[in-house]
Amino acid sequence: MKYSGNRQELKQKKELGNWLLLAADLSLPEFRHCITTFSNWKTEIANIIGERVSNGFIEGSNNKIKVLKRISYGIRNFDRFRNRILYLE
Repeated sequence: MKYSGNRQELKQKKELGNWLLLAADLSLPEFRHCITTFSNWKTEIANIIGERVSNGFIEGSNNKIKVLKRISYGIRNFDRFRNRILYLE
């Protein structure tokens, strides 16, 4: 976790706060839940904005597993199915 006094983090929090105010001013019902969630997770969101971290690899792996589950419907041998998942590229 980054040091809370970091100038970049403070700037990111301010920009996120400005966006939340803009979204609240629009008074769109679709944004209510989004604004609440972003407000509750404001510190965590501001911490990750400047980082070069992505969960894309995990999302891709989960997608491949779901596709494999879908096309492997009816496989009786669980160990074979498990091995197919473990050896996905």
